[in-house]
Amino acid sequence: MDLVRGIAGKARNGLSRFRPSPEPDIFHLFFSGKHNEVAETFSTQSPDSWSVEDLHCVVASLATLGQDTSSVLARIPAPLTHEEFEAELLSQLRMEDAYSTNGLLSQPRYLHKSLLAAALGLRAGKGSFVETGTYTGESLFKISSLFEHLWTVEASPVLHEAARQLFTGKGITNITQSLGDSRELLANLDSETLNGAVVFLDAHYSTGITSREYGSCPVIEEIHIILDRSSEALIVVDDLRTMNGKDGYPTLKDLFSALPNTLRVQVAFDQLIIGKAWLQDLV
Repeated sequence: MDLVRGIAGKARNGLSRFRPSPEPDIFHLFFSGKHNEVAETFSTQSPDSWSVEDLHCVVASLATLGQDTSSVLARIPAPLTHEEFEAELLSQLRMEDAYSTNGLLSQPRYLHKSLLAAALGLRAGKGSFVETGTYTGESLFKISSLFEHLWTVEASPVLHEAARQLFTGKGITNITQSLGDSRELLANLDSETLNGAVVFLDAHYSTGITSREYGSCPVIEEIHIILDRSSEALIVVDDLRTMNGKDGYPTLKDLFSALPNTLRVQVAFDQLIIGKAWLQDLV
């Protein structure tokens, strides 16, 4: 037990890059679209102890307001190296194992889910990462040094521009951004690209400042587009707990019924994993 506590304590310390600060609640201000309050909080309080997630929200709010983001960008650390990535992933998986009692379809308490998708892709030998739902760009930015090229698409012009300023301001050149429908991006990627990619499907409307211009949750269509063009793509579908048939979302039955019965699938950490990758390969 002491050993588990010791490992978990180290893991908790390693999560500072991902854990939001309790005060001020920058994330919820940002997600509610209260960008002026975010900017005011940043200008009046010391951000030295803020999490990196907070700082990414500040960048997005300042970009939305047309204000200079350089002082905040300077505080955001570079993308994860392979060594940092492995350490962060192992820390978070250990935290989930030691402290979480959540069910299969519950939001993980400690695990940053795009890191799990990236890890599955790397273990499967994928050299590219495709993401639907850019949001602030934080998740893709952190893993940008791990893949040769990354693609992302966002339906919200505001979030698209905020992520663009993040990538440009931090000198990231291997990310291709699109503004619009996730299905269009996927249809425009050739079979060779999809075969060599892990595809993280997260273009779901989540209230707040997120957009549903192209539908609340086009995940079944996204999967069909990928499978029609690729036999080797690794697909990770986020937020399975939200697939309840309400507000434009499919049910879990709808989702699983749409998949060919020859596919290799797993469910873990509120995600559906489709393709030749296994969770036990991560540890």
